[in-house]
Amino acid sequence: LQFTSNLARVQFLISKYNLPTEFSNLVISINKLKQNFQNEFDLRVIENLKEDIINFLNHFIEPEKYSGALLHKIAPQEDKQNFIYKFGSIYNIDHNEFKFLLVCFDEKSQTIRILLNEKFQYLKRIPDIHTVLLIKDVELIKPKKRLYKQTKDTIIIIEPGYLIDITDLAECFSHNIYNPLLFFKRILFKSTTNQNLAKGNLVNHIFDSLINDPVIDFDTAFKVAVKYRPISLMAAILSEANGDFNNGKKLKETAIELKKNVYENYRNLQQVIPSLELGNYIVEPSFISESYGLQGRLDLLINKDFGEKNVIELKAGKFPNGNIKINYINSDSYLNVWVNHHVQANGYNLLLDDVFENRRGTSAILYSSDSEKPLRNVSNVKNFKELILQVRNQIIILLKQIILNHIDFEWIVQKVLNLSYRFVQKGDDNEVFDNIEIGEWHYLNECFRFIITEEYLHKLRNNIIRIDMVQNDYRLSNQSDSYLLSNNLEIDYDKSDFNVNHLVLKFEDNINNFREGDQIMLYPDEFIEKPSKFYILKGAIREISTNTLTISLLSKSTDKSLFSQFNKWTIEIENSDDLVRKQLQVLNKFIYSPKYNRKKVIEGSQQHFEHN
Repeated sequence: LQFTSNLARVQFLISKYNLPTEFSNLVISINKLKQNFQNEFDLRVIENLKEDIINFLNHFIEPEKYSGALLHKIAPQEDKQNFIYKFGSIYNIDHNEFKFLLVCFDEKSQTIRILLNEKFQYLKRIPDIHTVLLIKDVELIKPKKRLYKQTKDTIIIIEPGYLIDITDLAECFSHNIYNPLLFFKRILFKSTTNQNLAKGNLVNHIFDSLINDPVIDFDTAFKVAVKYRPISLMAAILSEANGDFNNGKKLKETAIELKKNVYENYRNLQQVIPSLELGNYIVEPSFISESYGLQGRLDLLINKDFGEKNVIELKAGKFPNGNIKINYINSDSYLNVWVNHHVQANGYNLLLDDVFENRRGTSAILYSSDSEKPLRNVSNVKNFKELILQVRNQIIILLKQIILNHIDFEWIVQKVLNLSYRFVQKGDDNEVFDNIEIGEWHYLNECFRFIITEEYLHKLRNNIIRIDMVQNDYRLSNQSDSYLLSNNLEIDYDKSDFNVNHLVLKFEDNINNFREGDQIMLYPDEFIEKPSKFYILKGAIREISTNTLTISLLSKSTDKSLFSQFNKWTIEIENSDDLVRKQLQVLNKFIYSPKYNRKKVIEGSQQHFEHN
C-alpha cells in the first residue's frame, strides 16, 4: 500500500483503528511544528501544540471513555440528532467570528436562528424559501430566543432528499480548483464510446471474477466479462474503425490490442489481490446517505472484525507517476492518486460513516494498469469531506436556480467553456456552441429546464418520503406507489445459483405489484424501517412463478455468507433515474447533430405546439 507521506501513514492508522479526533489534531500540530522549525519559528504553534498534548493526555486519564478505540474496539460516539428545517433567510452580521445569521423554521413553524461563519457564505444564493435544510451539530446559546451557533462539526445539507451520485460529484474537482458547474459537463461535451471505456468495463468484470476465484485463468475470465457487455464492446471496437464495418483489418487489430491491454491488467490484479486480506467482502454494494444527500456504488468493500470496513476502488485507466499538489486543502496536500479519485474515495467514506455507526476503516485506489505501485492509500481527510458536502450543496443551489429560471442552459455553457481546467474539453466543443443560433438556444434552454425540473421532482418524490419514514421510524403502512415493496421473503438455497448470484426467493403473500424485468433493491427485513443502514444490493427480477421469484443481482461476486446471516428479506422497486439520464443524452446528441437536423427538430416541435 503506497502513501504520499508519513502524515498520510498516521492518518491511515487513525482511520483504521478509529482513534480519537484529538489524536489526529495532535499529529497535525506536530507536523506543523516541524515545518515551522524548518522555516520560521512561531511561538503560537508551540502554544497550540501544548494545548493539544494536554487534551490528548486527558483521554488517558479517562480510559473508560477512550480505551475502546485504542484497543482496536469500536469507540463510543455521542448520539446526535439531525434537525430538519425550512430555509427562511440569511443576513450579513458582524458578531465575533460569525458573519451570517441563518433564519429557518422547525416543524412547528417556530423561528430558529443560527450564527454562521464564512464557511457557509454560499447559502446566501439559495433562491427558494421552501428549501429543506438538514442541520447537524449546532450549539444552543440562548434557549429563549432559539439562537444557536455553529461549531467546528456543524454540517448543513440542502435538500437531503435529492441524492447526488459520488461519481458525478467527483468530476467537479481538479488539482488546482473545484467548481460545482462541472457537474453539468457530462451534458455539454460530446459523449463517445471508445476503447478505454470498453477496457474499463472488461477489467471491472475480471476483477470481480478474481475476487471470487483468485486462480481463475485469463481466457475464462475474459469470456465471462465479454458476455456481460457484448454490445458496448462491439460499439467501442467499431468506433476505433470510424464506424466502418468493412474495415476488417482495423477491427481485428483493435480487438487484439484491447485484449492485450486487458490481459496486462489481469496480470497485475493477480499479483495484488492476495494481499488484500479479503475476509468477508461485498462486490459493488450500493449505499444511500439520507443525512448527506449522497449515493454511490463501491467496487469492493472488505469487512473485518471490530467494525472495520475498508474501501477498494478499481481504476483501469492512467495513473499519476508522481505526487500531485492540491492548492485548496491545507492538510496532507499531496496526493498519489488523481484528485477526482481521491474525492470519490472520501465520498464513499462519507457514505460508510453515515450508514454504519462507529465505522472505522481505510480506503484505497487500485490502479490495475500499474505493475509497480497499483494499490495506493487515500487519506480519510475531514477537510476534504466537508468540501465535498459544500460542493454538493452548491450543485443543489444551481439546480434550483435553473428550475426557477434564474439561470439557463446558455449561461451554464458559457461559464463552463470559460473554465481553464486541464480536463475541460476545448476546440471542437467551443465551435459547436458558437454555431448555435438564438432560436436553438431558446429550444435548448426550455428542454434543459424541463428535464432538470422533472429529475429534481422525481428524486424528491422518491426520497422525501423515505426521509420522513427514517425520522419517524415508520415504513410499512405507507402505501405510496414510490415504495412498492414485499417483505417476509426466504432464500431457497437449494435452487439459488450463488456462482452468478441468481437468488430464488420464496413468498407467501401476493406480489402482484412486481413484474419480470423490474429493477429492485434487496435488504434484510430487520432493516425495513431504515434500509439505508445496510448494504443495498441492486438487481432485477428474472422470473416470477406461483410461490417463488428469481432475482439477478447486479454484483456477481458477493460473499455467500452475507445471505446466511439473515432469515427474511425484502425487495423494493428501485426508482432509477436512468430515464432522465437518457433524456440528457438525447439533448447532447441534438447539440452535436448537423445543423440541418437540428432545424428539422425545432420546426417539428413548433408545428406540434401550434397544432395543440
